[in-house]
Amino acid sequence: MESKLLENQQKSRAIRDFDTEKKISNEKWQDLLEIARLAPSSNGLEPWKIIQIDSEKLREKLSTFSPGMTKQLLTADKFIFFTALKFDENYFKHLQEDVHGYDDILFKKWQKNFKRLHNEFLQIDESAWLERQVMLSVGQMVFAAGQLEVDSCIMEGFNTKEITSILEKEGVLNSEKERLTVAVAFGYRKNTPKRPKTRKKLSELLKII
Repeated sequence: MESKLLENQQKSRAIRDFDTEKKISNEKWQDLLEIARLAPSSNGLEPWKIIQIDSEKLREKLSTFSPGMTKQLLTADKFIFFTALKFDENYFKHLQEDVHGYDDILFKKWQKNFKRLHNEFLQIDESAWLERQVMLSVGQMVFAAGQLEVDSCIMEGFNTKEITSILEKEGVLNSEKERLTVAVAFGYRKNTPKRPKTRKKLSELLKII
């Protein structure tokens, strides 16, 4: 028999059209935000921020520059953007020393290893790595939503330049310190899926040596 965890995951879909009459309880929504906050990140850096868009007027304005997520903007109960924080030594120093309690010696050791991670091991720049980190929080939040039987949709169908400009004017985004990465809509689906969820077999994904 399938576990409840797998049963809920099997039901999950990327929802385009949400039921505007159904609302997520405040308790569930706060739990989901806490899941995003508590998500793992390399060295506990938490290099992301969340922008929650509740204003219907603002959502309509954003939809003009978001052809790949217009329906979600206009129908989802909750709509958020994740931003990736750009490489900022002052932020990292604050987080490591004030939040995690590293002293100056430990911080400098961490800083050396952090630069080595990108330059020698991963061979990607810091901005690419930081955006990768954002998806850790996104994934945990969306998975948790499925377990709470809340529908969601992860999206990138927006004009980054235009949306960034709008959110900067609203005072909720600083493009010098962060970059829009992905949007996520949450709510309850309007329509029942017409067919069962389909995926490749596990044997096509998994290699064991």
